[in-house]
Amino acid sequence: MRGKSIPRQRPISRKICEEPASHTCALFCTLKSSPQWDVYLQATHRQAYPSHQIIFCEGDKADVVHLLCQGEVKLVVSDRLDHRRIVHLISGTRTPCDILDKACLSIPAYSVTCETLKPCQICCLSRSTFLEFLREHPGFALGVMNVLGAEVGHLMRDLQEDSTLSARGRLAKGLLNLVHTHGVPMRKGIAIGLSLRRQELAELIGTTRETVTRLLSEFSRRNIVTLEKRAICVLEPDRLATIVRRAR
Repeated sequence: MRGKSIPRQRPISRKICEEPASHTCALFCTLKSSPQWDVYLQATHRQAYPSHQIIFCEGDKADVVHLLCQGEVKLVVSDRLDHRRIVHLISGTRTPCDILDKACLSIPAYSVTCETLKPCQICCLSRSTFLEFLREHPGFALGVMNVLGAEVGHLMRDLQEDSTLSARGRLAKGLLNLVHTHGVPMRKGIAIGLSLRRQELAELIGTTRETVTRLLSEFSRRNIVTLEKRAICVLEPDRLATIVRRAR
């Protein structure tokens, strides 16, 4: 199901975008340092989405810039054979006010499909208004460019490393990344605070669901992780790191 048209709602409140965790988002810090931050907030409005709702689809006309305030989403790309790959998981707790599809700032179409994993609050701003804001405030625009450049560099390094890893190594690395970004400390390990289906894990690391199921069972037998339905708890992150090193 495609994303619904977005009705005009009340302006986003400053409180939602200024929780302490917001400072982990480099783009948010760039926005907040601008003297035009209040004007920017007033031009936005908030939309609520339930779990597993498509917000926008790859290839659709990009009329709206979406920023995640609360909840979690996945960004997915598809090739000509309709093979899907999750390219990013974004948490509103970790990086609130992050732009969900930054590529739409330079091209008039969405480069990914965005789907909610949990109920979300999303801050929406018309693309034309955002681009006008960039043109009028070059210092702000330069800050956004620096953030985007750093993200592209990180993505390229990840792609280069993943191309040399086996499926086992990519899964171990993927679990470590999820521990870092969505980990919840438990008495016996670190639970991944994100409910992902086996198919979604496969799309995240670029393999098949069957391979992910087999490797997770192996990690469970070796007491590296525990499994309970979709819940995964990493018992020994160091052993996952060893698997990644050996898979290079």
